[in-house]
Amino acid sequence: MWRSIVLAVLLVVPGATASLAFSGDDLKALKKTGQCEGCDLSGANLKGLYLIDAKLRGANLSHAKLTKANLSGADLEGANLTRADLEGAILEKAKLAEAILRKANLNGATLAGADLSGASIYKAKADVRPVNLANANLEGAQIYKAEFVEADLQGANLKGASLYKSNLYGASFQGADLTGANLLGSRVSNADFTGATTKGAVCWGAVVDNAKGLSEPTN
Repeated sequence: MWRSIVLAVLLVVPGATASLAFSGDDLKALKKTGQCEGCDLSGANLKGLYLIDAKLRGANLSHAKLTKANLSGADLEGANLTRADLEGAILEKAKLAEAILRKANLNGATLAGADLSGASIYKAKADVRPVNLANANLEGAQIYKAEFVEADLQGANLKGASLYKSNLYGASFQGADLTGANLLGSRVSNADFTGATTKGAVCWGAVVDNAKGLSEPTN
């Protein structure tokens, strides 16, 4: 009887099963070879692992715990990192083009020089410890409603990127390229745009008080 009730609940309530159960074989393969392209590592505990130059293209890392993991130079192109915990993780020069980082925890993460072109970074969070995106390629990235307080974006390529309604209070955009970027409704108070290129950037409704080196919002 109880088995019937449980089965009924699982049928009626989507996600009642362990939908984030990763493949044990995939995890073993990653730890052994550093390669696991297109594999399922959703919800996996990868805290503090050394995954330098790992091959994880197209992998499912949603809800994965990657706190303080070292993924420098890793290939994560097209990977799903939705709600992944990347606090304090190192992803210097990692390949994250077209990757999904929706609601990912990026507090204290280092992505200097990383390729995040076309990435989806919807509501990603780095509001306690700044994220380092210096010299990162964020061309065409969708950074909607992100919390990137005091983020380091020096020298970053933000051509055509959308920073719609993102909180970038105190961020450093020194030397960054924001050509055609969308800053609509964003908060860039106290941000530093010294030496940045902002040609064609849209800043309607942006909060720009005390921003350094930023001209009047485009109308």
